[in-house]
Amino acid sequence: MIQKKKWGQVFLQDQNIVDKIIQSAAIEGEDTILEIGVGKGVLSSRLAEIVDQLWLVEIDSEWLQYTMQQLNMYSNINAVNGDILDFDIHSIQGPCKVVANIPYYLSAKIIQYCVGHADKIKSVTLMMQHEFAKRLMARPMTKAYGSLSVFFQIHFDVSNQFKVSRNCFFPIPNVDSIVMTAVRKELPKELDMNRFDKFIQTVFHHKRKSIWNNLLLSQFLDIDKVGMAKNHKQSLRAVRADALSVEQLIALFRSIEDHINNRSELR
Repeated sequence: MIQKKKWGQVFLQDQNIVDKIIQSAAIEGEDTILEIGVGKGVLSSRLAEIVDQLWLVEIDSEWLQYTMQQLNMYSNINAVNGDILDFDIHSIQGPCKVVANIPYYLSAKIIQYCVGHADKIKSVTLMMQHEFAKRLMARPMTKAYGSLSVFFQIHFDVSNQFKVSRNCFFPIPNVDSIVMTAVRKELPKELDMNRFDKFIQTVFHHKRKSIWNNLLLSQFLDIDKVGMAKNHKQSLRAVRADALSVEQLIALFRSIEDHINNRSELR
């Protein structure tokens, strides 16, 4: 069995980190766990000992077969050979906790998957590249803060995190990692998420431009119907999206929602 570079495989080999992941995820016996990417099954074997139901989704059929051979004494495992992005999470009965060592090249897409299925997920505990994790957890007025930060933070609250040295993996990657646990939170009431997501993409589209300029450039606002007060327009011209918190961006979106051009497209 060899590591396959095309899938960005690096294998965790430190049992202490496995124990810390389980502790960080607050995993309990009655939990249902979805593990994305099993590798050599180091984490899978510990999870199988603890939880009622364990779902394993692994794109590499050889490593999945290897892991299942090691775990053939357990009856609580559902193994799926395939791409997590194609997996129907509604196959799982009830809500689950997601645990994953995310391939660095697939990080953004897996986050989008988790956010898109947040109604089925209680929490996510993800090992990822440190720099990518900083983008998810970033706060306003920082370089890492952007649309991905808002996109993630409106759905999840980060509850725990710890760093993992590159020396805990084989082969040794070029970067250090971080394990982050985030718990799903309730969405703001009566917030049109499709329109809000488009709004966030728009106002962050050119990070160095003001919110007002980004809105106009994208034709996000119906100019013929804009009846905003003069001081409101001036405030939009004076601030960039990366200066506002998630809550402030939601409030701003609500204040201009009546002026959105439904035919507008991001350019």
